[in-house]
Amino acid sequence: MRRVRSLATTAVLLTVVAGVGQAAADAPQLGLPTGTQQQVEADRPIPVPSTPSCTEILMTHDFANSYGSPFNGTYAPPAGCPGPWSKVVLTLTSTVAGVQFDRDVYVAIGRAVVLDGSTSEPCCTGNPITWTVQRDVTDIIPLLTASQPVQVELDNVNNATYTGVYHTVVSLTFYETDANTPEGAHPDVVLPVSSTGGGGPMLTVSRDGQRVGAPVTFPSDLSRLSAEIYADAHGPCEEFWWADPGDCAGTPYREIGIFIDGRLAGAAPAYPVTYTGASGPGLWEPIPSPRAWDLRPYDVDLTPFVGLLTDGQPHQVTLGVFDTSFQGGDFWALAANLLGWTADRGGRTKGALLSATGATAPTDAITDPTTQGVPYLDTASHTLTFVGETFAGGQRVTTTVKESMGESDRQAVLVDYGDWTWDQSTTTATDAQTTVVATHAVYGIVSDLLTSYDLTDNGSSTITVDGKQTGWTSFDESMSTADATGIVFNGAEQETYGYADSAGACYDHRLASQAGEITVDQLDGMCPGPPGS
Repeated sequence: MRRVRSLATTAVLLTVVAGVGQAAADAPQLGLPTGTQQQVEADRPIPVPSTPSCTEILMTHDFANSYGSPFNGTYAPPAGCPGPWSKVVLTLTSTVAGVQFDRDVYVAIGRAVVLDGSTSEPCCTGNPITWTVQRDVTDIIPLLTASQPVQVELDNVNNATYTGVYHTVVSLTFYETDANTPEGAHPDVVLPVSSTGGGGPMLTVSRDGQRVGAPVTFPSDLSRLSAEIYADAHGPCEEFWWADPGDCAGTPYREIGIFIDGRLAGAAPAYPVTYTGASGPGLWEPIPSPRAWDLRPYDVDLTPFVGLLTDGQPHQVTLGVFDTSFQGGDFWALAANLLGWTADRGGRTKGALLSATGATAPTDAITDPTTQGVPYLDTASHTLTFVGETFAGGQRVTTTVKESMGESDRQAVLVDYGDWTWDQSTTTATDAQTTVVATHAVYGIVSDLLTSYDLTDNGSSTITVDGKQTGWTSFDESMSTADATGIVFNGAEQETYGYADSAGACYDHRLASQAGEITVDQLDGMCPGPPGS
């Protein structure tokens, strides 16, 4: 993706620098001990309005021996700033010292997962480290108008060897509206597909072909539906699925599928996440790998199926993972939030799924030579098209969703050595009458698992009405890390993150570190160009 420098570079830089301190909700203060090392990332802070705000603490908790014992609490709407709200931001801040592994962390409000991530891993110095991750959760405003259960899962072990305790605070910051700042856009209903048990909000699959989910009853006047799907892999093989067949049997491709009443309704390719303990934490200190703290959900448009869902009966919504090759101890954690919009004029929405085409699973082409050192080659592809129509309030809407996903991989595997190159792209286009929303994403990883990683995470979206483009967004992130051995702070890291949109936003952040210390922290003003540039 081509980067272009803003013509008003100085002005843009001044704007961005001035906004860095104001752009995100303030992190809760933990009273950090002396010598605490701040973990950082280059991602763009969440932009927030200048309207008054208030912050509600959802949890202050220490996670020690916490396997199977998540924190359970209750959220209540803030009395100090009742809705409507222009934006709501979730903040998690955590501090840990001593020796510990990287751990999973999940936050759910009203059974809707709002954060899926992992923790930073403390290293051998014994000094405390701290980090903050934020998410824009304006989408779940329909749940935040009433009291809701809160569940935070951070499975940890604390003993004579693994001494680290995660001191963690989770909060919500609510931004009010004013004459120039309207209520934030959000769906009319949020329907979670998650665990209702006491062990945490995520559902798990641990065998090939397994699906997990829940029955869901939809509003009778539903007009539009999408899913945000959370998914992360764990275990000796599936955690490094993108490195197959170097570590385990299988293919280096994973895709998350969502099913309605047993029928595949959409899919999304998984990002090759590398957690903060991968190949030793020295590779990821003090900058985590992309998405490690925030495993962003995958968005799937389910609107073509709306006409089948408004009969007032429960419909089974399930999740699964394609191309898995589970071994002992492997599992995927899954959950989804179904976001629904209802018809303005009320009354029951009627309609039909007109067509559904495409294979029920990805197609893989593999060249797997037996000669050691000869590259293993793999390509995967999956194309899906769904067409549906709805009738509500005297209006007929036809929606077409097209998904095209794929991956190519080249691997050379030697004794005690692996060298992987992997890249993947996906394109989704949704056409509702004359409005077309197109998104495109490219993921990449080049890795020698022993000493280095190169990671990319790029994406863009465009909106076209009656053939004329009316808006776009574009971001690109790249990271390289190398030279770490064992678990000491001796790695070298570089990360850049750029964002731009048709409204004039420009953000470009560059970080570098050596041996655990930040050496470059710079805003450059080199923004990504429009999609296709």
